[in-house]
Amino acid sequence: MIRGQMGTVLETTRRTRRLHLLALAVLFGALLAVGPSLPARADVGMGGGGGGQHFDFVGQVESLPPSGLIGDWTVGGKTVHVTSDTKVRQDHGSVEVSSTVAAEGALQGDGSINATKIEVMKQPHEKKKTVSFCGIVEGLPDPPPVGDWQVSGVLVHVSATTTIDETKGTVALQVPVRVKGEVQADLSVNATEIVVKEAMCGGFNQPTSMTFSVLHLKPTADSPEGAEGVVITRALTFGDGSVRKDLKVAVEHLLPGTAYDVMIDSFNAGPIMTNDEGEGHLFLSTADIPGAEPLPSELQDFDALQQVDVNASGGVVMLTGLFADAKKVVRDHPGPDYLAVAILKDDASTVLGMAAAAVKNDEQELVLSVWGLKPGETYTLVVDTNTVGELTASEHGRIQAEYSTKATDHDLPLPDALNPVSGLFSVELLDSGDTIVLSGEFQTVVKPELAILKKLLKRRLHR
Repeated sequence: MIRGQMGTVLETTRRTRRLHLLALAVLFGALLAVGPSLPARADVGMGGGGGGQHFDFVGQVESLPPSGLIGDWTVGGKTVHVTSDTKVRQDHGSVEVSSTVAAEGALQGDGSINATKIEVMKQPHEKKKTVSFCGIVEGLPDPPPVGDWQVSGVLVHVSATTTIDETKGTVALQVPVRVKGEVQADLSVNATEIVVKEAMCGGFNQPTSMTFSVLHLKPTADSPEGAEGVVITRALTFGDGSVRKDLKVAVEHLLPGTAYDVMIDSFNAGPIMTNDEGEGHLFLSTADIPGAEPLPSELQDFDALQQVDVNASGGVVMLTGLFADAKKVVRDHPGPDYLAVAILKDDASTVLGMAAAAVKNDEQELVLSVWGLKPGETYTLVVDTNTVGELTASEHGRIQAEYSTKATDHDLPLPDALNPVSGLFSVELLDSGDTIVLSGEFQTVVKPELAILKKLLKRRLHR
């Protein structure tokens, strides 16, 4: 069924599905962590080159021969004898001091090893991570501003070189700010800039209510087999009395690479160009949102809308529906205690997924939804510097996973390294060659609708 987006993605179906996870391994305290010594594994058995017991272990290269690789190495505090017969594999990087390697060979009486094989191991993914996030100042140094701040649960280091913009207010407790800086190994942030805000970032000034409707479009006799669509409308009323309206039309299983017109009550709302899988969408909003076109005034009275048609060239109707048949939901209760969303993009800045971190009451959740991957390929999920596990794309190139501190049959336990989720900064999906295929940074959202968020992500995929 259609999984629409409302600025990002909004789910509109109730079809159940199974999680497509393969070989999930939560790796706490990564085996390849750099340290003074790394004898993470040492197995001893009989046999091996050069006489003695067979010995294999993982360690960090501490020294190498003065020239070339043949000679004596020091690996994890052990002397390793390397000869021309030693097979040295450097598929995951060149041998150098500080490299992590797996060594095999014969254990000698003096504790050294005559190596038969040495392999450079994959290093944990490392790159400088920068972050920009909004939060509430919960702690300040005495006196401010230089020192450690606490911003929505994140430790922020402020130095004399940090730029602090107090144009819209003065730094104080309970004041909203935007923090920019570099993420450290302990997940704190070295701030380069802090901007005091009048309200929370992103244009959210705490919605007080929302009206949400879903209309399923039915195929006509002229539509391709399996064609379907959905129309989503949403009206948000904010604390200051302002109203934001969004309208989204999404289609699936139409002809690939084809342009269709969305007609609402004879008004041309705009075109939809389908991708190679026959999917496409039109997103209109009264707000300035990335990926959205302006919502025409003729369509802003959602209660007055009657019919929507998705037409092929020549005006042939492929999908149709009556707004009278739409399901409507009105909500006015508060959202989660904390919510942050990361839009996942590839190198071409194409949006191919989302991740959300949410806290409500005493439950912490991390939800991942990705599409457009290679079917059957296995990917590694990395959150900040933590390798969470491996996920395998479905036959449709999609991955869906949910981690929770209250895991059920339909989700997975949230790794301790990710708790609390309010301290998370970034998400990356790596392929088998450790190349980043998707990445995104969490941005906090104030008082959203948690139920809609969960449908938005958890039901984005139908398999």
